Amino acid sequence: MLSIQGTEDRILPWDGTDLNGQHVGLSAAESLTFWTQLDHCDTSKDSVKAENLPDSDKTDHSIVTHIPIVDCAEGSQVQFYAIVGGGHTWPGHPFDPGFDIGSTNLDIDATQVIWDWFASLDTAATPESTPPA
Repeated sequence: MLSIQGTEDRILPWDGTDLNGQHVGLSAAESLTFWTQLDHCDTSKDSVKAENLPDSDKTDHSIVTHIPIVDCAEGSQVQFYAIVGGGHTWPGHPFDPGFDIGSTNLDIDATQVIWDWFASLDTAATPESTPPA
């Protein structure tokens, strides 16, 4: 599982969504916990090392923290990218919809991150990837 979320996202809030006093949307931390539990990941301090990626664009008002969680059952993994200061945007690709959706991070290219992640997956291990005889 790969997730990229901005801490200043007003559409999918970092802290989750409440509606009429009910919690209806998971926070970023709750989502991360859900996936790491589902994939039976080791989330101990010794196993998980968050890293701040280089702040290559100082004008975008945001930074990226990458949290790779790779010690999971059956080779699964959870890759989480926190866009600290980022809004409901696509990192690496500024877009102006005509209303404020928050800052777009320019330190990473989300399209490339996603492509690289898919390319890294071991598809040989899944029965669906084997062509029929």
